[in-house]
Order: sequence, then C-alpha cells, then structure tokens
Amino acid sequence: MLISISFAFACHLAMVQQDLIVGDGTVDGSRLKEGVTTWEIVLNQDQVIGTVKQTIAAKSHEGKDAWWIEIIQDVPGRMHMTDTFLVDRTHLRPFHFHNVRKHEKSVSLVYRGSQVQGRITKFDGTESPISETLMPERFEGNLWGPLLASLPYRQGFSCTIPFFQYDQGKTQLEIKTIGKTHVPGPKGDEVEAWEVEVVTPKGNRMTYYISDTHGELGYRVGSLTQRLVQK
Repeated sequence: MLISISFAFACHLAMVQQDLIVGDGTVDGSRLKEGVTTWEIVLNQDQVIGTVKQTIAAKSHEGKDAWWIEIIQDVPGRMHMTDTFLVDRTHLRPFHFHNVRKHEKSVSLVYRGSQVQGRITKFDGTESPISETLMPERFEGNLWGPLLASLPYRQGFSCTIPFFQYDQGKTQLEIKTIGKTHVPGPKGDEVEAWEVEVVTPKGNRMTYYISDTHGELGYRVGSLTQRLVQK
C-alpha cells in the first residue's frame, strides 16, 4: 500500500432510502481475525517492489475490548513506514494512532469522544499540534483495509465514509460494490471475493478485493497491485 489506508463513517445501502448509522451493525469489528498477513506490492503485474505486513491482536483499552493493528509498508530505497492503531473491537472507532517513517515518529494522535489531539512532525523536523472537534462516527483515516473488511457487502451496497486524516483533515471516501470475482486466497487457491470500488475526495479510484470468509485479500490502483502472499 503506497497509499496509507484507514477511515470513518455512516453507510447506506442503495436499496434502502435512509442512512444506516454506525453502531447498527454496519461496521462489525468481529469480522476481523487475530493474526499476521503479508502482501507483495507489485508494479505492472510482475515487478515486486515491496511488502506490506499487517498484524492484528486483541487488546483492551480503559476496560473496553480493542484491536491493536500494526501495518508496516516497506519499499526498499523508497519508503519504510509503520502505522499503529488501537481501535474499539466492536465498531472500530479509534483510540490511538501512531505513524513512524524511517524509524522516526511522525504522527501521534489520541481520540477521545468528539476530540482528536496530537502532534505531527513534518519533513523539515518541525512539530505542529493537531486539535480538532469531530463527529463521533468519524474514523481514523489511515485504516482502510480492516475497515473495508468489516462492512456487510451485498449487491447494490454503497456507503459514504467520513474520516479524519492527519494530513487532510476532515474528508470522506465513497464505497460501492462492483460485483463478485475470484482471486488467490491465503492458500493459493481461487476464492470468491467482492470487488469494492473506493473513490477518494480527489476522484481517484481503486479496487479492493474483500472475501466474506478471508477478509481483505488485496487491491488494485492503476499499475499497482497489492497481492496476498500465500501461507
């Protein structure tokens, strides 16, 4: 994932006229599973340029069940970045987010109620505070894969996802199912997956592959593919 991935939201189905509210079961954190998953970052379908390693572990935070999620993106000679999240295990609302680039802390955020506060270290080494008031349903804006894997896909599903991202502020994604396809699964066999189109605020489009059984299997954007490494 050359693009860091995560977010926040209230969803609606195309066949339903009213918005579904986060907390009504739209986002279901129980769809995630503990474990380690690795993907290859592939350019032009055959050139492996890096890896993504995702670890999910069950934790607790102030008496609440939580998921601790670490995503390490490594493109040798270009980028080494670690995103660490602590989110509610039920609905994936964030508690903490930390970003480390080239082994130096870049961003640290704490979410509490309708507030997010923290600091960002810019490329020139200067630090700036972050303090925003958010709607409670807003999610952390760098956790796309696990959030996408927590949605209840079906034909005609679509949702608008408002989130907060440290370098973009309050923004949103548009999500919809394209249909079903088959892609390599964790053991190398072809498995059925939803093709999920994600549209960014700038109009960029990418396609995620989400399995009802195996969760996030990878994505495609332009000439770049994130491909699951078989276990």
